[in-house]
Amino acid sequence: LEHSAERLPQKTALICGNTRLSFAEINDAANSLAHTLRASGVARHDRVAILAENTPEAVIAVWAALKADAVFLVINPTAKAEKIAYILNNCRTSALVTHASKWPFISAAIAGVPSLRTVIMAGTMQKRSEPNCSCGPALLEWREALAHGLNTRPETRAIDIDLAALIYTSGTTGNPKGVMLTHRNMVSASTSITTYLENRQEDIILSVLPLSFDYGLYQIIMAAQFGGTVVLERSFTYPYQTITRLKEER
Repeated sequence: LEHSAERLPQKTALICGNTRLSFAEINDAANSLAHTLRASGVARHDRVAILAENTPEAVIAVWAALKADAVFLVINPTAKAEKIAYILNNCRTSALVTHASKWPFISAAIAGVPSLRTVIMAGTMQKRSEPNCSCGPALLEWREALAHGLNTRPETRAIDIDLAALIYTSGTTGNPKGVMLTHRNMVSASTSITTYLENRQEDIILSVLPLSFDYGLYQIIMAAQFGGTVVLERSFTYPYQTITRLKEER
């Protein structure tokens, strides 16, 4: 991301609904969010969970967690509260990035996650409600998290064999299991795929896969690596709409 933001700062990196973000805009926002994560106590190797639909905020949060030397995990937004609580406890999540629309059904789930210190919420809450007890996580709105003006690259100490991400299995036959991926592992996979696909910076990728699914996530990583554009859709529920989108964005 940083290399593409330096090389192609104004190029459109992400199209999501009516929102279009350049590499520079995503990089600056991720830097800013990374500083907020650090200030909230997130340290190297800590887990940052992202529970959201395919949105610009989810993409920015992935990069922000990495910039903060943390380990990110993207949780399927359709997961039930019990499964969310299990995953958050299983990896001892320190911070959660989510959407205000998810708050009504996840507030009970996070009440039983003692490791969780901070919740950052995109969108607008109808009524700002704090957790049930004073010992619960601090709540920050997305605008607050990006409002301090620090968009410089945070100092980083992560190395290539550090853990970068956890991708949880669906848990259809038992409890979800977290697959552990290092920075080197993810860069190697991304390089391999973009090499045999012969991707170029002119490429435009339309992704209808959730970011909680490995190949959906890798569309974001690979496009940043070769400087391409991702059109991020929420699902393939309406095929005609997707085909129309393909035509519109070429």
